[in-house]
Amino acid sequence: MSNYIFMIDLDTGLMVKKWDMYELVSNQRAYITETNETSYDFGNAVLNGIAYYEKNDSFIISGKIWDHIYEIKLDYENYIERI
Repeated sequence: MSNYIFMIDLDTGLMVKKWDMYELVSNQRAYITETNETSYDFGNAVLNGIAYYEKNDSFIISGKIWDHIYEIKLDYENYIERI
Protein backbone atom coordinates (compact mmCIF):
# COMPACT_ATOMS: atom_id res chain seq x y z
CA MET A 1 0.00 0.00 0.00
CA SER A 2 2.16 2.79 -1.33
CA ASN A 3 1.90 5.67 -3.76
CA TYR A 4 4.47 4.21 -6.11
CA ILE A 5 4.46 2.39 -9.42
CA PHE A 6 7.57 0.28 -9.94
CA MET A 7 9.23 -0.85 -13.14
CA ILE A 8 10.92 -4.20 -12.66
CA ASP A 9 13.67 -5.73 -14.80
CA LEU A 10 12.23 -9.13 -15.69
CA ASP A 11 15.68 -10.70 -16.02
CA THR A 12 17.01 -9.64 -12.62
CA GLY A 13 13.84 -8.95 -10.63
CA LEU A 14 15.32 -5.61 -9.60
CA MET A 15 13.52 -2.29 -9.63
CA VAL A 16 14.84 -0.01 -12.36
CA LYS A 17 12.48 2.94 -11.90
CA LYS A 18 9.71 4.09 -9.60
CA TRP A 19 7.13 6.80 -10.11
CA ASP A 20 5.44 8.59 -7.22
CA MET A 21 1.66 8.83 -7.65
CA TYR A 22 1.19 10.97 -4.53
CA GLU A 23 -0.53 13.69 -6.53
CA LEU A 24 -3.23 11.29 -7.78
CA VAL A 25 -3.83 9.91 -4.30
CA SER A 26 -4.02 13.46 -2.95
CA ASN A 27 -6.51 14.43 -5.66
CA GLN A 28 -8.83 11.64 -4.52
CA ARG A 29 -8.53 12.63 -0.88
CA ALA A 30 -9.22 16.27 -1.73
CA TYR A 31 -12.26 15.31 -3.81
CA ILE A 32 -13.74 13.29 -0.94
CA THR A 33 -13.04 16.12 1.51
CA GLU A 34 -14.73 18.62 -0.82
CA THR A 35 -17.83 16.42 -1.15
CA ASN A 36 -18.11 16.09 2.65
CA GLU A 37 -18.29 12.30 2.45
CA THR A 38 -18.28 11.18 6.08
CA SER A 39 -18.17 7.38 5.72
CA TYR A 40 -15.30 7.17 3.20
CA ASP A 41 -12.60 4.62 4.04
CA PHE A 42 -9.40 6.60 3.44
CA GLY A 43 -7.29 3.67 4.68
CA ASN A 44 -8.45 1.49 1.80
CA ALA A 45 -8.56 4.17 -0.91
CA VAL A 46 -5.20 3.13 -2.29
CA LEU A 47 -3.55 3.05 -5.69
CA ASN A 48 -4.25 -0.40 -7.16
CA GLY A 49 -4.65 -0.40 -10.91
CA ILE A 50 -2.38 0.24 -13.86
CA ALA A 51 -2.89 -0.66 -17.49
CA TYR A 52 -0.93 0.23 -20.59
CA TYR A 53 -2.98 2.06 -23.25
CA GLU A 54 -1.15 1.36 -26.49
CA LYS A 55 -3.16 3.76 -28.67
CA ASN A 56 -1.84 6.77 -26.71
CA ASP A 57 1.34 5.18 -25.36
CA SER A 58 0.06 6.06 -21.92
CA PHE A 59 -1.06 4.34 -18.74
CA ILE A 60 -4.47 4.22 -17.12
CA ILE A 61 -4.19 4.57 -13.34
CA SER A 62 -6.93 3.83 -10.84
CA GLY A 63 -7.34 3.21 -7.16
CA LYS A 64 -9.45 1.13 -4.88
CA ILE A 65 -12.78 2.94 -4.33
CA TRP A 66 -11.56 5.99 -6.25
CA ASP A 67 -14.04 8.24 -7.99
CA HIS A 68 -11.77 8.96 -10.94
CA ILE A 69 -9.30 7.23 -13.23
CA TYR A 70 -6.30 8.95 -14.79
CA GLU A 71 -4.44 8.66 -18.05
CA ILE A 72 -0.78 9.54 -17.62
CA LYS A 73 2.50 9.39 -19.51
CA LEU A 74 5.48 7.67 -17.91
CA ASP A 75 9.04 7.97 -19.18
CA TYR A 76 9.44 4.20 -19.22
CA GLU A 77 11.26 4.17 -22.59
CA ASN A 78 14.37 5.59 -20.93
CA TYR A 79 14.67 2.45 -18.79
CA ILE A 80 14.21 -0.25 -21.42
CA GLU A 81 17.45 -1.82 -22.53
CA ARG A 82 17.62 -1.83 -26.31
CA ILE A 83 19.27 -4.78 -28.04
